[in-house]
Order: sequence, then C-alpha cells, then structure tokens
Amino acid sequence: MTSKIKVLKEDIYEDMKHNFSKYDYLYKLNNKDDRLEFFEENSIDIGLDFEMPELVMDNENPDADIINAERIYKSLSFLTHTQASDMRIWTYLCGTAFYEYVCNYLGQENVESGKYNKNKIPDDEVSANTANTAFLTSTKHNVYRSLATNFVARLWWAANMCKNGNDFSLLKVINPLPGKMVLTRKFFSNDKVAKATLKALYKFYSVDNNNDFSSRPIYNIALKEANIISSSQALDVIPEDLLENEIYTRMKEQIV
Repeated sequence: MTSKIKVLKEDIYEDMKHNFSKYDYLYKLNNKDDRLEFFEENSIDIGLDFEMPELVMDNENPDADIINAERIYKSLSFLTHTQASDMRIWTYLCGTAFYEYVCNYLGQENVESGKYNKNKIPDDEVSANTANTAFLTSTKHNVYRSLATNFVARLWWAANMCKNGNDFSLLKVINPLPGKMVLTRKFFSNDKVAKATLKALYKFYSVDNNNDFSSRPIYNIALKEANIISSSQALDVIPEDLLENEIYTRMKEQIV
C-alpha cells in the first residue's frame, strides 16, 4: 500500500510535545477518523510517497525489531539524514501509516488506557508529557534520544547505521532495541567509528561469545574502547578495517 510522508506543522508539533494530554484522545482506536483528519489538516505535503512494508507483529519474536528495521529502512531508504532527523515526520508517520504497528507493540489496551510506555500510566499533564515516546517524543529528550526511542525512527536509524551494502546482519549487535540504540546514537558521531565498532562487536559475539549477541557488558566495553581510541588517534587516516581490528583486540584483552 502506498502511503504519504508529510511534515507536521511546527506549532502543532511543539504544542503536542508540551501538552500531549490535549491530543491523546486522537490515538484511541475508535477515533481513527478524527486522527487521520487531524494529521491531514495539520501537516505539510512534501511530495514523498512510500510503500508500507509488511511488518512482523509478533511481539514474542526476538528478531522482530531486526526484521522490521531492515524492512522499514528499505521502504524509506530515500530519506536524507536531515529528513530522518525531523521528529515532525516521524510523529506524522506514527499517527498515520505506522499507527497499527505502534499500537500492536504497546498493546492496544495500553493505548486505550493512556499507557504510552510500559512503565507509567499518565494521570496528569506532567506525566503525560513524559510518556508519549511511542508516538511522539518527550520534552525532556534531545533529538538523538528521541530518534533512538521513537518506535519507528529508531528502527530506521538502526538499519541506516548497520547497513553494509544490502547486508543488515550488524543489526544483531544492537538488538534488543531501544536500550543499545540509545547508547549507540548518543555515542557515534563518526560513521567510521560506528561501523568499525559494530563490526568488531559482531566478530566478538560470533567468535568469542558463542554467537550470543545479548550481553550488554560486552557492548559497553566495546563503546568504551572505541571512545578511548577515537579520542587519542587521528581517525581520518586510519582505515576502517584497522580500526575494527584494534577495537576487537582491545575488547579481547579486557574480556577474555
């Protein structure tokens, strides 16, 4: 199915961000017509269309995020980094084409009760403002954390960071989301460091950790070692494969 990409108007986005409790009724299942009309009237058409991918809706599938990240990225691969960093676009998409996906991830009963994350049911304006991460963002989040926690944006950025040509196997390294994704987006400002670190992690998890990709301590050690290297060496003159090997070697010295 072909769907549109639009940009939510800035004033509406800012108001939703700071006064989400005024808008949460739109996300109830029986308010579909009101929700779609709201986004139609308050968004700007930027002339972009995409084919809505078939997403894995089984929340018990441990690889659901990996599969969906690749499918979402491939469907929206034409987005520039500037466009993909615009939370107004992701807010529009989460309220329209990806609404069912987000609801399924949260559980429709949680959406109906106003439970927009898995820990807190907002009962006043303050808590509502900090519990709308799934569909929008939180006023306390900067753009990087917002992109790493929004239920659709984080999948696009994960795949963008992990793609190696048409190979997305590096996604295994940052699964499950969003925990590792938050750390990764905050840490990586250099694409070469990001890719080298992810490849070193993939090698370590595969070879030295019995193909177990779940260890957060190993992940944290890799980020630490990459940070040490990147702060002490001229990265622009180091080939990516050498950087990967150095990170991997330092990880082995720390762990094995």
